[in-house]
Amino acid sequence: MELGAQTESRFMIPWLQGVVGSVLLVYSLDFSRDAYRRKQKGAVVPDSWFWFASAWGLVGAILVILAGLRMGWADSFLTLKMGWPVLLVLWAYAYMRHTQHRWAAWASPVLMLLGIAGTMAVPVMQSQQSLWGFYFACLLLVWLNVFAFAYLELDKDQRMTEPNPWSLDQTNVILLFVAVALVLAIAWKAGPSLGLSQWGMGLAIAGYLVAFLRPSWFLPMRWYRFGLDLLLLLPLFL
Repeated sequence: MELGAQTESRFMIPWLQGVVGSVLLVYSLDFSRDAYRRKQKGAVVPDSWFWFASAWGLVGAILVILAGLRMGWADSFLTLKMGWPVLLVLWAYAYMRHTQHRWAAWASPVLMLLGIAGTMAVPVMQSQQSLWGFYFACLLLVWLNVFAFAYLELDKDQRMTEPNPWSLDQTNVILLFVAVALVLAIAWKAGPSLGLSQWGMGLAIAGYLVAFLRPSWFLPMRWYRFGLDLLLLLPLFL
């Protein structure tokens, strides 16, 4: 949304509206699936959980539909051109994860990052400014977010027999990815033109390090589900 705010294109408002609606829709579907799987395994799952997920899913679907109706064909050409690859990536992610494909554990984080990268690239390409440094710095923080989230979900995924990259034997490779992302995030921040808060970037990186080193601090009531996303916002607002 920060990237979209720096563009002049009139189609960016419905584009952002569609992105928000898609996030709500995907979260609600994922939440409903988790609740259904827990119910299958004998856990007591209140009906209110399904009603809650359905309500947010409906809101997300309405936002996506309205965004599609508001986009003009002339301004949405780039969106349509880039939308197909992003859509295929997200479909591949959904297929691998929800069918528990044998490649799902290591491919899911990569596909998720590619989908987010494609979504964020649209406002960057619409901008008259050079925002690529800002773009890559944000993507590196998203990369950390994806792996930290998966790390904190490991216990749940093992109980639910869900794919998780941290359950692989090649965990040292994943640790290398995380280390590289940390170094690159710090390096990108060294550039004075990124427009990100130095304090915010430092606190975000420190927060992700704590998530890996002291995961028990994030597990009570699974508050990391919104806590990790809040870390992504720190470089923008501090």
